[in-house]
Amino acid sequence: MLACSLAVHAYHNLPANMISAASGTAPLQTMITQKTCTFAEGPAPHPTQGYLLYSCFRAADGIRKVQAGAETTFKADALTNGLVFDGSGKLFGVQRQGPSRVIEIDVATQQVKPLTTQTFTSLNDLALDNVGGIYFTDYGGNTVYYRSAA
Repeated sequence: MLACSLAVHAYHNLPANMISAASGTAPLQTMITQKTCTFAEGPAPHPTQGYLLYSCFRAADGIRKVQAGAETTFKADALTNGLVFDGSGKLFGVQRQGPSRVIEIDVATQQVKPLTTQTFTSLNDLALDNVGGIYFTDYGGNTVYYRSAA
């Protein structure tokens, strides 16, 4: 059941070293330093550590990390689309295949913990609510789902 009455929190407060302000504006910047990604998806700024993760197709389908102007591989072969950190720094994502599922990724060990067991066609995006639930989309099924924290 989709719980529409819950407020969705977006953790998009980029660390100060990722944006700059000139005359009260925040201009667009090129944050990705290498052109190793054919298709980028799901940029997720860490809420306190000053780095950004994003999903990268065709470069071992991994998760890339951008920090202090340098880009590295955070996790190879992740097969992820959307990524998002919660306010405490837990990383959540959706895998688009093999199987397509909602996951939590331990940022220290990079171990993947599946959070769904249902079969999906191809998961794409996700958002967190203020009570630990996860909204996510399956673009193959053209559907929005909700996974409660329970």
